[in-house]
Amino acid sequence: MERRPLPEEVIEALDIKKGMKILDFGCGGGRYSLPIAKFLGKGSKVYALDKEKDELKKISDEIEKLKIENIVLICSDGDIPLVEESVEMVLLFDVLHIGNNKNGLLEKCCKVLKSEGIIAIFPHTHISGSEIINMVNQTNLCIFKNAHEKLGLYIFKKKETQSLK
Repeated sequence: MERRPLPEEVIEALDIKKGMKILDFGCGGGRYSLPIAKFLGKGSKVYALDKEKDELKKISDEIEKLKIENIVLICSDGDIPLVEESVEMVLLFDVLHIGNNKNGLLEKCCKVLKSEGIIAIFPHTHISGSEIINMVNQTNLCIFKNAHEKLGLYIFKKKETQSLK
């Protein structure tokens, strides 16, 4: 996949619906956070997390300009300060190749993901699709749901958590 998918393509491919809470982990300058938040509107929430303060400042400026009220900016170098099982979807777009602890990142994402929530991964050109699928399957936290080959998106569903009796 040479090009990054357009935000409209992502919204459609992931079946993003109004009322959802979504974490955009490694959001950069808001390429996806801003259009998704605008699409979702009131009653929804987009958590835009990035370690780069300059990138979050760009989003903040756009939030003011576009009068978007449903984005929460989070500056973090990897921790996710959200309540467990609080979001329906996590976006990991062009971030998995950064850092060494990919399994740790996936575990953190699954913690904040609601039961049967979705993790969408766009590896760009850094990691092959089969590597992504193997990596996520090894964590035993999610199962492969499908891929949008044209867009380079890989979608995983969080496994049901088993209660101990």
